[in-house]
Amino acid sequence: MYSSEIMRSEKEQVVLRFNYQRFVWFLVFVALVLAMVSFGMQFRKYEIDINSKVYQKFDLDGERNIPSFFSMLLLMTTAVILYMISSIKRKFQLTFRNHWLGLSLIFLFLSMDELISLHEILIDVVRYIAGSSTGIFFLGWVIPMGFIVICIGFTYLKFLIRLPLRTRLFFIVSACVYLSGTIGMETVGSYYYQVHAEGIGMQLCMTIEESLEMIGIILFIYTLLEYTHRFLEPLTIHCEFEEKI
Repeated sequence: MYSSEIMRSEKEQVVLRFNYQRFVWFLVFVALVLAMVSFGMQFRKYEIDINSKVYQKFDLDGERNIPSFFSMLLLMTTAVILYMISSIKRKFQLTFRNHWLGLSLIFLFLSMDELISLHEILIDVVRYIAGSSTGIFFLGWVIPMGFIVICIGFTYLKFLIRLPLRTRLFFIVSACVYLSGTIGMETVGSYYYQVHAEGIGMQLCMTIEESLEMIGIILFIYTLLEYTHRFLEPLTIHCEFEEKI
């Protein structure tokens, strides 16, 4: 006689729900810590070595350091969420799916710009065309970028109107916060620098500028995640475990 053993398997699925509110509060916490550390170091810049690696790693106005990498991750996260929304819209053939994809590409460009500062190329171009490097032309990129923002605003006006009221309001507020830092405080800071040069006032302008940018992006991330949770599909992680019996 032969004995045989029959093996059966059962699959158990575990669904993990993504708590987007805790995620957003974590991002806010990190942004505030980076802003406070950077401003504290700027406030005491004459008491510490400004060429030290620690100073350069936490300088909000620096390039390719911890704050700039965090800002790049925020913009990249926004691009990914926007792409997910556009994919869901495309799957069910819903309206404005291309608008969501367009926003995703815009934030993908902004994340790359944060990493390698593409917008600074426009500074020399605008200064050359204007024949001046003072006043409004000191930050030459603000003029063409401001024009682009206005064009995007008109292009997306119908899209914005068709959004749910709460989502629409958060879209507008987050855009205003972000642009008040990117263009508003950047312009104020450049004017202050031309008049007073370096100083604690300049550092304060810079800290406010970068903080507004980070908070504006985080608020937009919250808006997108809430929209996804309320009107599309809540973000979940599906895990399957196979148990042999």
